[in-house]
Amino acid sequence: MPIEDHTLAHLRAVITSKLRKRESFSLTIPDQPQGHVTVWMDASIPVAFRFADDETGHQLNGAWLLQLAEAANRPAGLHVTAEPPLREPPIALVG
Repeated sequence: MPIEDHTLAHLRAVITSKLRKRESFSLTIPDQPQGHVTVWMDASIPVAFRFADDETGHQLNGAWLLQLAEAANRPAGLHVTAEPPLREPPIALVG
């Protein structure tokens, strides 16, 4: 399931935050042309994030992080959504 690096950087921030707290949740990702795929995320399951470029160059949109984190806390789980407009300075991602 290829995910664009900018989106993946946001997902990684939310996913690692949830798993650090040992919170399990479902993650649904678009999987074209089939539709989507849902996976169960749990701290006991190894997870790897593979970036196409230098992952330290991504700047995070705080509004999108909040939106994704709130979704991860709902019964339907974390879904990749459209990035909202940037309302504040971006958060620098430090590797």
